[in-house]
Formats: sequence, C-alpha cells, structure tokens
Amino acid sequence: MTNGDKPIVFDPPNQQESSKQTYTSLEKEVGRLTDSRPSAPNQSETCPVEWQFYCQEIYEVVDRELSSGKRVLIVTEPYISDQHVQQQRALEGMLNKRFAGQANLRYLNLGRSIDLRDHALCWDGMHLTEEGNRRIAESLAQPILEMLRR
Repeated sequence: MTNGDKPIVFDPPNQQESSKQTYTSLEKEVGRLTDSRPSAPNQSETCPVEWQFYCQEIYEVVDRELSSGKRVLIVTEPYISDQHVQQQRALEGMLNKRFAGQANLRYLNLGRSIDLRDHALCWDGMHLTEEGNRRIAESLAQPILEMLRR
C-alpha cells in the first residue's frame, strides 16, 4: 500500500481513543515499568528458574550461529515492565557467563533507550511511532557497522 510516493508500513489507530485502554490492558498483562534502575546482573549466575527456558532457547540459537561462523547481535527491546528488565538482566548474565570473550557476539541493551509512555515515541505503550523506530535504528547503526567491519 502506498500514500503518494511514501509506502505505508503501519498506520496506528486514533491515538486519543485507543492509547489509555491499551496502556491499561498492557499493564494488566505484563506489569508496570518503574523508574528504578536495578543493579547490574550477577555474572557468576546463570538464569533464574523463571527465565531458564527463555535463556536456554537463546543460548541454543546463539551457540548454533556462532558455531557456524556467523556474527550475532542480541538487542534488548525498550523495556515494557519490571519483569522484562529482570528477564533481560538474566539473559545478559547468561550470555556473559557462557560466551565470555566471544568476539562474534554482541549484546546491546536498548531497554531504556525509549520511554514507552512517551506518545511521541510509542503510540500505545508497546508499538513505536516513526520517531521511536528512527531512534532505535540510530542506536543500532554504529554497533552493526562495527560488527560488519570485523
């Protein structure tokens, strides 16, 4: 679908009507993100029980790709809840422990790069606006270029 010369990838619904309802639904589903910043993950631990399946799935994919000589970039999406922060801390700890010194692996945490409550960056508490996506792309550009130069 196009709009004149500009392709339309996604046209969000009326923000005034849907955003409050969507925020409320998301908060019920995944919890709330507080402004507190937890300490760095404990590097000596692997994933806690509640994140073991997630960490194991990521581990298997990363291990397979690195074993085949590929470069891997793992990127944390903007945080949506405190639970999401905990999950990504567990993932980062596992990656640091199991893949220490692996030159072809990079973990990039963009969890706090976008405030999902900012309607200029995120129209419903989860999905980014054009500006939100532009900021994520800008944050990804340099790390990707660095990986490609290796």
